[in-house]
Amino acid sequence: MITERVLWHDGYHDPAKDLFTAEKWPDYIDALVDTASSKRFDTVGITLMLDGSATVPADALTYLQEFVAKAEGSGLSVGLQFSPYYNKSLENIVTIISQLNNTKPLLLGVDAEDPPTMKAATAMDFVDNFKAALDEKNVNYSRISVWNAFGIKNNWEAPLLNVYEYYSQPDARTNNIFSSNVDNPKAAFKEFYDAILGPASYLDSPDKFGSPELGAPAFAISRDDSCCLGGSLDPSKSNPCGGKEIFGHWSWDNFDNFLDRYTNTFPDTEYLFVYQGDQLPCDWLFQNDPSSAGLICNGCSSSYASI
Repeated sequence: MITERVLWHDGYHDPAKDLFTAEKWPDYIDALVDTASSKRFDTVGITLMLDGSATVPADALTYLQEFVAKAEGSGLSVGLQFSPYYNKSLENIVTIISQLNNTKPLLLGVDAEDPPTMKAATAMDFVDNFKAALDEKNVNYSRISVWNAFGIKNNWEAPLLNVYEYYSQPDARTNNIFSSNVDNPKAAFKEFYDAILGPASYLDSPDKFGSPELGAPAFAISRDDSCCLGGSLDPSKSNPCGGKEIFGHWSWDNFDNFLDRYTNTFPDTEYLFVYQGDQLPCDWLFQNDPSSAGLICNGCSSSYASI
C-alpha cells in the first residue's frame, strides 16, 4: 500500500486572528502549498478555526477557492478540518464546502478533542450529522478523518478514518522522545516503537492509546521559539510556535527519514498526517522566492521578512 502523506496546518483563522486577510492570504497559501508539494506530501489541509458563532465569514468561499486552486494546480489534494466546539453551524459550513470548485475529492476532518473535555458521543453526533449534510449536498469528498487521542472507535469503514494524535497523550512521553533525539531518526523511532508496542506500552494503559493498525497516525510539529509559519497570535502563549518542543528543531531530511521508518514498519498505513502546522518551522519552507516566502514568517533570522 502506498501511504498518502498529509500536511495539515492550523492556519485558517477568523478575522480576529488576522491571518485570513486579502493582504496575507496569497503569501500564506503559496508558502504552505509550495512546501507541501516539494516535501513529498500528497494532500495539504487547513483547519477552519472560526469564531464559534452560527455564521461563517461572508468571504470565506473566496479564500477557500483560492487555496483549492493553488493546491490542485500543484498536484495536491485538499483537506479541510472543523471542530464541533468552534463550528456551531453545520448548515453554513457544508453550504460553503458544496460550492467549492474542487476536482479531487476533499479529505475532511473533525477535531474531536477540542476542547479537551469533548466527549466521544458529542464528537460522533457531529460526525454523523456532518456526513448526512455532506451527502445531502452531494459534496465530493473521500474521507472524514476524526482526530482524537482517546480512540472513539476502532476499525472504521470508509468514509470514516480514525486518526490517532501521537502527541496528545497526558504524560507527553512521545513528545519527549522526539525532542531528546533531534536529528536522530533511528534512535527516535526505536524509542517510539517501544513506547507504543513494548511491554509497558500505551496499549496496556487504561486510555488504550492508539495502535498503528487501528487508524492513521498524526505527528505534531512544535518548537520553542517564534520562527514558524504564521505563528501563534495568542499573547497567553509563551512560545509562539507551540506549547512545547517536539519535532520543531529537526532538519526536514531527518524528519522525513522518521516518517519513512514509520511507513516501512507499518506498510498498511493508508494515511500519515503531519499536524499542528501553526508551528511549521520556517526553515522547512520551500523558498522558490525567499523574499515572498518570508512574508509569512515571524520572529526569524534576517533571511526572513516580518509581516
